[in-house]
Amino acid sequence: MCGESISLVGLGDAHADQGALAEARACWESALPTFERAGDSGRAREVRERLGRPAEAC
Repeated sequence: MCGESISLVGLGDAHADQGALAEARACWESALPTFERAGDSGRAREVRERLGRPAEAC
C-alpha cells in the first residue's frame, strides 16, 4: 500500500506541475491516510505540506 501511495504523491506532483490542482489534491489526500497508518511520519508530513495543512503533533 505504501508503494501505491508513493505513486499517488508523484502523480499529484505531476498534476500540480500542470496546474491541475484539484486533481493533485485528490491524489495527495488519497495517499495521506496510508502514510499515517504506517507510521511514516516523514512522508505524511510532506503530504500535509503539499496540502497546506499543519503538521499533527505526534
